[in-house]
Formats: sequence, C-alpha cells, structure tokens
Amino acid sequence: MDYSVNITAGTPATIWVRSDSGSDGTAGCYSTDSFTLTVYDNPDFEVTALEACEIDATGAATFDLTGAISFEGAETPTYSDSTGPIADPSSYSASLGVTTITVRIDNDNDGEQGCFTEKTFNVAVYDNPDFEVMALEACEIDATGATTFDLTGAVSYEGTETPIYSDSNGPITDPSSYSASLGVTTITVRID
Repeated sequence: MDYSVNITAGTPATIWVRSDSGSDGTAGCYSTDSFTLTVYDNPDFEVTALEACEIDATGAATFDLTGAISFEGAETPTYSDSTGPIADPSSYSASLGVTTITVRIDNDNDGEQGCFTEKTFNVAVYDNPDFEVMALEACEIDATGATTFDLTGAVSYEGTETPIYSDSNGPITDPSSYSASLGVTTITVRID
C-alpha cells in the first residue's frame, strides 16, 4: 500500500503502524509501533548579479559578495569560485570578464542530514577605456594673452568612443579649437 503524509518542515510527525495477524480467526491479534518523520528546511535565499568597472587600469575590481544575497537566518553562507572556497567574501577581487560565484547555505539545525541550498550568480568586471594624454604648450597669439589648441591631438586611445572634454566652466563644445588664457588650464577627458 502507498500512503502519503503532509509534514511541515521543522515539525516532527509521529506515524503509527498497526499490523493485524489475519490468521488468528476472530481473536483480533495485532501489533502497533510508531516512528517519527522529520522534514528539515533547506535555507531560502535570493542572489543578485554584481558588476563594476575595473579599478584604474588594473584589470580587476573588488566586490563585497555578501551584498549579492538576500537571506534571513543565522546560518553563515559560504562562497566559492572556479578555484575553490573564497576566504574573504567581503573583499573579493575579480578579473575582467564574468566570474561565476557559488553560494551555499547549510541548515545548521538538521542534525546529520546535511540539508543545504546552493545558488550561483555572476560577477562582471568591465574594462575602462585605456588612453594617454599629453600636455600641450604654446605661445600666446600676438599680445592677446591667449592661444588656441586642438585638444583632440592631446588624447591617444584605441576605440570608437568619442572623448568628452571639459574645463572648470563645464563641457568644451569644440575641442578642436579651444581658446586658453595665459597660465595653466586643466582639461578633464572622459571616455565612456
């Protein structure tokens, strides 16, 4: 015979068994015994992918992996990547590209059963555009106290992105014909 029983996780259920002899005529001989069924909960949690730009031109970024999971419980999550366990998930360094992280949470209250949940999420590190800038110098035009620079010649990079130039007044609308006064002017270049 097949029997099914609904048991709530964490609440043991006692199952009673009765066995009739069947060959005792009308005497009604039987035996009873019981056993306990316990279902342990696998920890429930959600994961979220993380992403960041590389730090400077290092080819890597640092993540706090603990921020990638949403979990309410006393158990301690463990993290691993393709190389093995991660010793300090609050300061994990990932290289350019996508790294898959596995997080596991064990149910610490399940005796020897070893109930757990494992999930994966991705950590993505994006490359910052690499470029070089050079200082530009020139003499003033006549006695005007200013000169004109082509700022586009001051930036060297590979890629199709268009550099955005700005000075202390904001974005520079025509970087190929920038007028600068006597002295030093700081130009900020951004490439997305």
